[in-house]
Amino acid sequence: MNPCEEYELLLSARLDGALSLKEETQLHAHLAQCPHCRQLAQELEDLQTQMTSLWVEPPDSLKDALASQDWSKSASSSPPRSPTASPSKRRHLLPWLACAAAASLAACGSSAPKQTASSGASGDASAAGTDAGKTYLIATDTTFAPFEFQNESGEFVGIDMDLLKAIAEDQGFSYEIQVLGFDAAVQSLQAGQSDAVIAGMSITPERQDTFDFSEPYFDSGVVMGIKAGNEEIKSYEDLRGKNVAVKTGTEGSAFAESIKAEYGFTTTYFKDSSNMYEDVISGNSAACFEDYPVLGYAVSQDIGLKIVTEKEQGSSYGFAVNKGQNAELLDMFNKGLANLKENGKYQEILDTYIQE
Repeated sequence: MNPCEEYELLLSARLDGALSLKEETQLHAHLAQCPHCRQLAQELEDLQTQMTSLWVEPPDSLKDALASQDWSKSASSSPPRSPTASPSKRRHLLPWLACAAAASLAACGSSAPKQTASSGASGDASAAGTDAGKTYLIATDTTFAPFEFQNESGEFVGIDMDLLKAIAEDQGFSYEIQVLGFDAAVQSLQAGQSDAVIAGMSITPERQDTFDFSEPYFDSGVVMGIKAGNEEIKSYEDLRGKNVAVKTGTEGSAFAESIKAEYGFTTTYFKDSSNMYEDVISGNSAACFEDYPVLGYAVSQDIGLKIVTEKEQGSSYGFAVNKGQNAELLDMFNKGLANLKENGKYQEILDTYIQE
């Protein structure tokens, strides 16, 4: 049996909008690790876009004839159903879609409008960027507090979520959040399955080759945290001869390594923030270096730490769309962000999650 058969059927069903939330989640997880299915998804979406662009409105006489037909007389006289109208027919969509696209192209010949790189050829997530009433699909991470996470009530909140909601209200557009995990969110955007990503995504030269970014909505950086009540450590000079806790793979750990020789301290690595914080609170480490927003949120939760240094400049976070696509959405995000900064809502959101 083809190990991807189940997911090929899910790809078919997705073109109809017939996937449940659970199926959508399963499919995204599979696409994140299967190049074959990612390519298939792209090809299907390209075909769907071509078919949409080649649609010809039927004559009024045909529409009137169909509307006047009594379809209730027998099952045999029921109107023709879409090949994807029910789950039992999903298996047949892939060949049907390919044949239909080929037939449409053959029938229309050279009169068919040409697709361009910026016309949304990657599928329905980006093809209708200027359509009135469009609901944008925004992909995000599963957990990256304080930017996106579930609160005690199970609600998905955070700086990213609150900013997006406020900007959408300010600019009057609709959106749906796709909670996929960071890597899967980026891949979903690249495959045209999402319109944008907001996930504490650093703006880097490499990423700018692939994506268009908004104006930075958050400037990250590195700060030093110590145990609340500790009055002995106020600067890097006070770390000489002491141990510092850092978390693997963070801007904080990279910064600590860059100055440890100068200030004469050692480092201990942890895989997660909670154990790193506990090492400082227990006194095993004199301090920790952590990404500013992450430690700022932890301090706001009264975990027993405080920040004692100014923020060292780090990366900036941006709202990303595929290069050359969804310019309207990017423009609305930038305008809404500027309005929020002007009316104070932006700072209000930050203050909800970050405390120094």
